[in-house]
Amino acid sequence: MKAIKIILTQTTANYRQPEQIKLRSTFPLPPVSTILGGIHKATRWGKYHPIHIGIKGEYGVLSRRTYTNQYVYDRIQYDRGYFVRFTAPNAFSNAYVQIAKPLMGGALGKRKLRTGEGFVVFEKEMLDNFFSMKDELEKINNELKELKTARIKETKGKGLTREEKRLARKPYDEKIENLTVRKDELNFELSHYQSFEKIPMMVDLLNDIKLTLHLVASSPEDYRDILECIYDIKSFGRSEDFINVETVEELDYSIAESGTIKESIYIPKSECKFFEREGGKKMGGTVYYLNEQYHINERRQRIFNKIPCLYTSNVNLKERGERTFVDETGELFVLIN
Repeated sequence: MKAIKIILTQTTANYRQPEQIKLRSTFPLPPVSTILGGIHKATRWGKYHPIHIGIKGEYGVLSRRTYTNQYVYDRIQYDRGYFVRFTAPNAFSNAYVQIAKPLMGGALGKRKLRTGEGFVVFEKEMLDNFFSMKDELEKINNELKELKTARIKETKGKGLTREEKRLARKPYDEKIENLTVRKDELNFELSHYQSFEKIPMMVDLLNDIKLTLHLVASSPEDYRDILECIYDIKSFGRSEDFINVETVEELDYSIAESGTIKESIYIPKSECKFFEREGGKKMGGTVYYLNEQYHINERRQRIFNKIPCLYTSNVNLKERGERTFVDETGELFVLIN
């Protein structure tokens, strides 16, 4: 049996715990989904390829930093938030022009974006133009409603033929078409405007990380693809958490009968019964529910399969396990999934 052994380092990383909001806390080691995602992206596989993964490693220190996150509202807020115009709302761009920002400490009920009350206005002309378009759009919607009602009344109950109805409705249809074109233009221009909040956040960062990964693929083709593309993996965690691959080896492995794991490691809870601390002491550590494969539900949400694992270190294999193996260099690893 073959396994790919990868040793890599990272200067810093945050393997985000999905339940956290204001504090972006981190797993001590990357979860299975992070490794799977990096490999699938690098190999450009169009569908899921099963890969069994063992993860262990160490980090130097855990630090905490503060940063500012931006939350965009799903609609314009007229009494709160920063009011901006994005230069390209349908593109992957964060460039915007700041039109107004709320005064610190002002009561929500006393802020009025239209007049600028309770706001610091930077671009008065753009603010006036926005509300001018909003007023024009409201007027067009009212006119369209009246025209559509009049169009129906023009031919209803008069016993007209299909051609006579078409001719009678033609003046209304032309006006409706012209107004609809203008409505689409206004909606497109108004889509450039958004409200968002700047919220201070904290992020936990692991520093001086060294990871050892063991990958067991399901086919010779998958092994080949991984070995060819492993250096195309740029980061684990955030996009700026770059990795440095030190060694890649394809090794034989077999079931382990005994041995010691010094590094920190994820061990599936079902496998913990085969391990013990030095001196026969009971296993200890922190239980994490690690994301693995996911499926898309009817609401287009990712639903992950979660694997309960014990994060621990300095453990001895007391008897032959079900997921614990040893490679040809004598190093033990545990396959999580």
